Amino acid sequence: MPRQRTPTNIHILNGTHKVNPERMRERLSEPEAAPFPKAPPKYLPPEVKTAWQAITDVVPAGVLKAPDIFVVEQLAILIAEMRENPFKMTSGNRSQLRLTLGALGMTPADRSKVMVDKKPINEFDDI
Repeated sequence: MPRQRTPTNIHILNGTHKVNPERMRERLSEPEAAPFPKAPPKYLPPEVKTAWQAITDVVPAGVLKAPDIFVVEQLAILIAEMRENPFKMTSGNRSQLRLTLGALGMTPADRSKVMVDKKPINEFDDI
């Protein structure tokens, strides 16, 4: 099974778009996704909304975009199910939870793949 394609925003966060600009040539016509909505959808039950908030608070900045709403919704439902009764959760749902966490860079191994520019603070920048 081939490796999944790395999303463009992950390339930008990692800085690989500068190291290997040829990776970005074919993505020039890629549509720009809208920003991710911070508020959960109104139709979600309260326990899923709580999980949604927890997810959006910890995902690294710049990773989520509007089309990711479905992945975050799925993850919020799985987290709410796990919190309700962790021993009743099926092995399939546990696997799906782990995969979805990984897709958003929310496990130690997957988080190590997402790099964010940490510009050092220079007190003379404002001069």
